[in-house]
Amino acid sequence: KELQLEFVEVHKQHESTSSTGRRPLSEIFQTTKQLKAIKQNLLKKLEREKSQKKMNETFQHVLEIANKIRQAQEDEIRLAEQKGEQIQSMAIANRRLKQVRNVYDI
Repeated sequence: KELQLEFVEVHKQHESTSSTGRRPLSEIFQTTKQLKAIKQNLLKKLEREKSQKKMNETFQHVLEIANKIRQAQEDEIRLAEQKGEQIQSMAIANRRLKQVRNVYDI
């Protein structure tokens, strides 16, 4: 009799702890399914971020090239202006030379 009472008491304790500590199997499967979906979404987001980073790096490279092209164009314009100024100075010098030659009939 005493053993029966002890068994009943132990059984009650077991039932109370197991019912509060365990979740139904269907709930575990549902949670697992949700976690897998979350994992897939995070993997997709990670791939998008990697792709975005690569596009940013490519954009930076293109931006650097465009900057170098712009600098080269500005240098070309500056050199063309200097060439024009030198041609004009040379023309003025040639006219003066002609004038001096005419004056001295050289």
